[in-house]
Parts: sequence; C-alpha cells; structure tokens
Amino acid sequence: MKATISDYTGSMLHWRAGLDYYFTPNVGIGAAWDSTELDIEKQQDATVALDYSYSGPVGYLSITF
Repeated sequence: MKATISDYTGSMLHWRAGLDYYFTPNVGIGAAWDSTELDIEKQQDATVALDYSYSGPVGYLSITF
C-alpha cells in the first residue's frame, strides 16, 4: 500500500506465510514467518522520517468451532 497526503508520503508492506497442523478436529498449532515494513517521509521543509521493519517467526494455537 502506498499513499501521498499533503506533504507526506508513506508505504506499508505486510505478509505472512505459515502452516497449521490440527491434531484434533477443533484444536491445532501453527507456525509462520511474519514481515512488516513501514516508511513515512515528509517531502518539504522540516525533516520527518519513520522507517519501521519487523521480520521473524510466529507461533500460535488455533481453536475452531
């Protein structure tokens, strides 16, 4: 996603890839790789910049009904 509002320009990219394993019909576990990148800049005058990124593993428990 990318946007320009007034003098600010920003972009964001988020993705996740993973697998789930259900050891019963309603309960499972999962593991994924998660990545987020966020950039914001001001194009004129004062300096405003935000660069954030995260990339790493995620583990979770799934319960379905």
